[in-house]
Amino acid sequence: MAIQISVGYHPWIGILIATLGAKPIVVIKFAQIANAILLPLVAVFLIYVSNSKKLMQKHINSPWQNMLGIVLLLITIILSLKSLNKIFQLF
Repeated sequence: MAIQISVGYHPWIGILIATLGAKPIVVIKFAQIANAILLPLVAVFLIYVSNSKKLMQKHINSPWQNMLGIVLLLITIILSLKSLNKIFQLF
């Protein structure tokens, strides 16, 4: 008896997109825009939560972890702006 585990890929999504007549390039651009907008927001949320004494109690981030988190946040913002610029030619 084999157990199949699906990790992130669902063939029915492609079938649904093809059936609805959506162009794959448009769907890919939409996913890229959503990722560019959401990734920095998630990074900010994680930094906020990991520094919340109310939620994390004694397990809050150290100053070094906060500096690393801010560096990673800046990297995600730069990558997001680069991605959005590639799509919209903003600057």
